[in-house]
Amino acid sequence: MIHTYNSIITRKKITNFGKINLSTLSVCDKNFRQQINKLGVPYGKKSEIIEPPKAKYSEIDYWRGIIDGDGSLGITKNNLPFISLVTASQNLAEAYVLFLEKNIGYKKKLNKNKKDGVYNLMVTSQRPTFEDVGL
Repeated sequence: MIHTYNSIITRKKITNFGKINLSTLSVCDKNFRQQINKLGVPYGKKSEIIEPPKAKYSEIDYWRGIIDGDGSLGITKNNLPFISLVTASQNLAEAYVLFLEKNIGYKKKLNKNKKDGVYNLMVTSQRPTFEDVGL
């Protein structure tokens, strides 16, 4: 039997929302990594190349995980609930906008911000403006 090295590393982090626990799973099995890659998860730094899986997947679960990692849920200073996603990946941003449109009927306009060159996609409980829907 061949054993591969796998690990779970946990650490504590202080954020704007308080102390949180972070966990990282490392799987050092080449076959496992190749199978995950075939499903659409690229090797290496993913910030600009990540996209939804190519295989059938649960959209709700996938986007919840993406928001958990690269977004946030909260309440604005005007007491409105919001959900936001920050990504450098055009493919991920486009897929997220399609997901929002399909599930809540809200078409978000895509623009990278000039400061960081990333997409800051935020939706609150406000009604969309004519600019948001491309009119």
